[in-house]
Amino acid sequence: MPQQNGSAVDDAVENGNSPTNDNHAKIIFGQWVVAVGTIFAAIATTQRTTIVEATRSDYSIYGNALEAAGNAIIADGIAEASPDRTGTYIQTFGNITALYADIADIPDDEEITLNIKAALIEALGTSYAIFGSEPLDDPSRFETISLYGGLLQLFGNFFEAFGGFIELRGGEGETFFEIGTILQAIGSILTAVFYEGDGERF
Repeated sequence: MPQQNGSAVDDAVENGNSPTNDNHAKIIFGQWVVAVGTIFAAIATTQRTTIVEATRSDYSIYGNALEAAGNAIIADGIAEASPDRTGTYIQTFGNITALYADIADIPDDEEITLNIKAALIEALGTSYAIFGSEPLDDPSRFETISLYGGLLQLFGNFFEAFGGFIELRGGEGETFFEIGTILQAIGSILTAVFYEGDGERF
């Protein structure tokens, strides 16, 4: 690969891009859109909040829509085909599946099943983005914290799926949904805050 001169690299960085043409400004924006979406989702599932069910449902719709949009923006900001980009697109599909479960006129059992599938698809995408990429040789403190944020999101997806399985068996899965969405919110905020813009997301 031809070597880039210093001015080209500087210009790329100034324009929000790395020498690999990743649009870091777009990635950061997408991460914050995802973070806001996970906060809406956490509010929607938190049983401690005294909000009417219609508002709770609206918050869930807003949350899943924002997460889908944010992940699509992140994936579009990643220039080259990579596990990070593919995994983020998979996450987007999971968000869209959850959004469909929210807005579709379907029986409760089908809605729960769709939410389980959505959570597992998101977990698959996050896993592929994190574990499919080459491990960093000497990660910075920010990159390490960002990785922990991604892992929290992954655990959150599993908690949500587990809560769905419990509900399908007639149990009470709300607590697991609540824990899952809160973990995702914390993880997405950490990832957004500590993404350096010149290294890996995770």
